[in-house]
Amino acid sequence: MRTRAMRPDAAVLLLLLAELALSLAAGMAGGVASRLLHYASYLLPLALFLLFFAGQGCLATQRPTVAGLRRVLPLLPIFLAAVMLVSTLTGSIMTALGLPTGGSAAEGGLGRQILQHALVPAVLEELLMRLCVLSLLAGRSPARAVPQCALLFALLHASLYQLPYAFVGGLFLSLAALLGGSVLFAVLFHFTNNLLSLLLQRLPLWLGEQGGLAAQLAVTFMIFLLAGFSVLVLLRRKRKPLPSARGWLRELICSPLVVYVLLMLLYACL
Repeated sequence: MRTRAMRPDAAVLLLLLAELALSLAAGMAGGVASRLLHYASYLLPLALFLLFFAGQGCLATQRPTVAGLRRVLPLLPIFLAAVMLVSTLTGSIMTALGLPTGGSAAEGGLGRQILQHALVPAVLEELLMRLCVLSLLAGRSPARAVPQCALLFALLHASLYQLPYAFVGGLFLSLAALLGGSVLFAVLFHFTNNLLSLLLQRLPLWLGEQGGLAAQLAVTFMIFLLAGFSVLVLLRRKRKPLPSARGWLRELICSPLVVYVLLMLLYACL
């Protein structure tokens, strides 16, 4: 039985609450059970989406193309630079206020860290947020779906430190999926960001404190240089007028999704 008559925001709420319930269960479990519940928290909403809510034209039915890659590739360095800038500013503010900013993922073998902290989160989070959530919200209004999906993505992390840069990053990830016409472009962006963050953390371990800092500054400079070049490339392109996204927050607050927004804000504060 299909439930296509369900409102998109109500369907999104159902998927996100399923993810939240299983994530809480994973936090209370231990060992292998915790890992399995963590994966299930993403895979169960995906299964529900594909069984009951996926329709023609959604991101699940679209394949990546070379033309799509050309459209979104200039956004990649801008995305990386924006996330780096916002995360650095947020970290500085929270450190000055004496608030925690989370631990480091630099310990352990590199291959395992890439798999665990770069590839798997990129795939699972993008399947949930861009394939499922964005597809549902974009069916009503693609322009408003981008910031709505970005906010829900930020709240998914349940962290005050991660909320600002996850929101900014979520904007680019949603744009990559919609403009490129495939969720795989969002996965590519997400994985690249995670991998870059992981490698930057490990540079001091490989090169020593001073050498690592110099390498981090050099990589950061190159990212921002590429971002500036990409901005110039995008400005020279012939662009169609973008649809307005005004009213996206009011629309979100007036929908059933406000339940999830309030729950995750409370969870993040705790």
